[in-house]
Amino acid sequence: MVTASRRLARRLATCARGIANWFERLAGDASVAPNGSGLRLGGIELNPPVGSSLTSRITAEHVVWGYRLFLDREPESDAVVAEKVRVLGSLRAMREDFMGSYEFRRANPQLGYASERCIVLKELGDGLRIYLDLADAVISRDIARDRYEPAEREFVRHVVRPGDVVVDIGANLGFFTLLLASLVGATGRVIAFEPLSQNVELLRRSIKENRFQDRVMLIQAALSDVAGDAELVIGRHFMNSGGGFLDRPGVERPLEADVESVQVYRLDDLDLPRPVTFVKIDVEGAEGLALRGAANILSADRPIVMSEINTRQLGMVSGMPAASFIAGVEAFGYECLLLHGEQLVLDDGDPQRPGIRTVVFVPSGPSPLRSRVEALMGDVRRERIRR
Repeated sequence: MVTASRRLARRLATCARGIANWFERLAGDASVAPNGSGLRLGGIELNPPVGSSLTSRITAEHVVWGYRLFLDREPESDAVVAEKVRVLGSLRAMREDFMGSYEFRRANPQLGYASERCIVLKELGDGLRIYLDLADAVISRDIARDRYEPAEREFVRHVVRPGDVVVDIGANLGFFTLLLASLVGATGRVIAFEPLSQNVELLRRSIKENRFQDRVMLIQAALSDVAGDAELVIGRHFMNSGGGFLDRPGVERPLEADVESVQVYRLDDLDLPRPVTFVKIDVEGAEGLALRGAANILSADRPIVMSEINTRQLGMVSGMPAASFIAGVEAFGYECLLLHGEQLVLDDGDPQRPGIRTVVFVPSGPSPLRSRVEALMGDVRRERIRR
């Protein structure tokens, strides 16, 4: 009986891998129909014309077949399909979205997915160790597979120095908190902010595991432009430790959502070690609010700032388009550049650019901190980023 069960599990795992790779093979096997009517695979037209070559962008038909193959059902509505096309962007992202969903994981426990909290200790490079929750299908999984934000990781290693004072806004499970602590050394300080209690619990354990209590100050709070209390909205079955966002009037919540009350501070109101030399911020659309509450630090210390821009979340939570967010930070004497691989480049204004990207705000004009990133700027002209 045990042998039969193992055989079944292996067959199911093989099937799942085949399904997972189907979308990527689709990109390689598809071609433009001779009459230019659209893309074809084995004589079947897949989608309307997209030009002379297949891009990595997904179509509504990709999403519909994703529902059929991964979830064994039809999508809820055309609106749901359109939202996935808009947000996910690529075949790989769509595959990971379906296979990481609560519905897929619950229906396929034999494939090794954790649908309940499952804490493990992962060894990172440089002797660091971090506690992860395998029920987290996004952040924990990528860290466990050594695939978590490689470009951002290398950028941090390039710019942070021993003795620096750095701020990690939206620390999550602490991947960057631990990396920053290892870089600043015993003479430096890391101030990490994370509002979600389950993340704070694991991060505290990781700080202790790495014996960083003397250099990391962990504050369980969110940051904004107004201090007080707020609610953090978390999708009940989203299984993403970094998916919670600050609730605001008029913001649509997920159909099934949990809410956690959190403390909110303004960064400028806190008595921090100074000067701050580096800020990493990734707070699900609240970046505009958090940096607005750090105006004094930005103008006085002029730290390098590495920020995520999630266009949809930024508009929903901070109430501003990406262009306004960038202009607001640049007003403090910064230049905004796109982190592209190992280089800082100007935004090319491509309308197909994914809605989530990482930018770096570098102090304008000569400065010791700017000199740290000059080698990464290549042929960047000294002009403001195009938006």
